[in-house]
Amino acid sequence: MLHHPSVYTTTENVVHGTGVKSRVFHTRGAFIGFYSGKLLQPCASHPGKDRRFEVAGTNGHMIMANSQDDVMGFVNEPPLGCVSNLVAIPLHLDLGNAVGYFVCVDELPAHTEMWVHYGDTFERDYVVGEPGDDPDDIQRADAVVPQRTMLSERYRFMAPRCSGYRGAPVRRLTRGARRDYPNRCD
Repeated sequence: MLHHPSVYTTTENVVHGTGVKSRVFHTRGAFIGFYSGKLLQPCASHPGKDRRFEVAGTNGHMIMANSQDDVMGFVNEPPLGCVSNLVAIPLHLDLGNAVGYFVCVDELPAHTEMWVHYGDTFERDYVVGEPGDDPDDIQRADAVVPQRTMLSERYRFMAPRCSGYRGAPVRRLTRGARRDYPNRCD
């Protein structure tokens, strides 16, 4: 499990289709989970663009949620007039780069739908709310997901760093479409 144990998917009282909620209260900066799924090679054409996330600091690798176990792939965008309560932050880990979802509001009550803004370059045919502000401090992922799980599941949430990548502070990612990031190694 590459997410907080309290997190679950549901179709009840969500913005669209399937959404994600938590059984417990979370505070600003809390780690919720890794975006996980199948690791896609750079520049490959794959269906399901709305379920994939490009990982910063790689040569264009993407991770595509492709099963019910990839819970964070079901987080919806905020509806018009609302602000996201999660933010996606690139993480530079020892074994590779990943995308972590963190709480970006002061309080996230239990059983509240989680929303993340997919980014301004994400191609959509609907109107959405606004992105939230990045938290000043974030919780370590290994405080929630055991290291042994991160090691055994690493190919489901981590992409190889490109050579020369120094972990530049890329604070925002977009899902789907390719985008130029500082220190990309194309």
